[in-house]
Amino acid sequence: MKRFSFAGAFAAASLMVLAACDKTPEDSTIVRACLQVADELAKNGLRDIADDRSRRFLGKVEEYRARCRGGEAAVAQMDTPWVDWANYWATGGASSKATRRNTGGRITDRNQRGIDGALIDLEYQRMELIKFNLFDNNGTYKTYVTGEQTADGFRAGPVVREWPEMRLPPGHPRTDDLKTTADGRQLCAGNLIRHRTLTGICNDIRNPAMGSAGQKFARNVEFEATFPELGRNALTRNRHGGRIGMMKPDPQVISRKLFSRSDDGAAQCNEGTGANGAKDANCPYRKAPFFNVLAAFWIQFMTHDWFSHTDEGRNDTARMLPSTGCTEARQLGCRPEDKMDAALIADTADP
Repeated sequence: MKRFSFAGAFAAASLMVLAACDKTPEDSTIVRACLQVADELAKNGLRDIADDRSRRFLGKVEEYRARCRGGEAAVAQMDTPWVDWANYWATGGASSKATRRNTGGRITDRNQRGIDGALIDLEYQRMELIKFNLFDNNGTYKTYVTGEQTADGFRAGPVVREWPEMRLPPGHPRTDDLKTTADGRQLCAGNLIRHRTLTGICNDIRNPAMGSAGQKFARNVEFEATFPELGRNALTRNRHGGRIGMMKPDPQVISRKLFSRSDDGAAQCNEGTGANGAKDANCPYRKAPFFNVLAAFWIQFMTHDWFSHTDEGRNDTARMLPSTGCTEARQLGCRPEDKMDAALIADTADP
């Protein structure tokens, strides 16, 4: 990222105008904090994007920076685990706006300063989130990191605007509705950009397939760490040593161990669903006396993890025994008929 010493000098000069206008002790404290921000910007420019994930920006700033962007109210919230930018001026509801407006132009407007500071923080979070947590299955990740060579020079990855991997494939029913250049570039036009399409194509005008149906989800874990038991490099072999894997321990073993209900030989336990009118039944299952309303919200998004609503797109409809655990673990609560969908098991090929 380029360093802008001129921007720092301009900010410092503008903030001096603000210092001359503010008279209250709080105003003076805020002005000093803003002058410190401007001085740092003039000397060092904008902070570089982190080169290691341990140094990535987590949404927390220095005290003087928070004070400049949101006053004492923002500083008071710094000890919370949440990002600081949500406490800057004008970043929340109407009550978050500064009660008065300073003169001297945009740089001295507290509300604008809060919004600008929040946008800066968000951009750092976005860029570093992509750099350290977006491992794309569609092949765009390498170009994003390394950039590309174009006819008019080198283009950095974050500013690449068109991705061949995000084009509609030949034979797609909507390719005729696109504007296609001689070199294969596609541009959405006409009815494709007048409203959202059913399949989600043309959410990005220059990359029609981006985010559409049938696209793979991007990953947020490094490939070598996803299947550590494969030991594809020295890092995973040394770190895990064969002790950690997707199926260690088997998730079905965990489920049966934690959630199986035993009758303990009591006929009154109604096959594990609780006492069936017998007051003296010693059943491990007890009905909950209340229901937390938050469970309704939780169930809403968990439903898609619990149930399979369609077979479309599955690569295998066969049923198979788990790879480990429940095949010979009756003492853990496993049942002979316990099987899982083969389509839910990781592919055997290299990730």
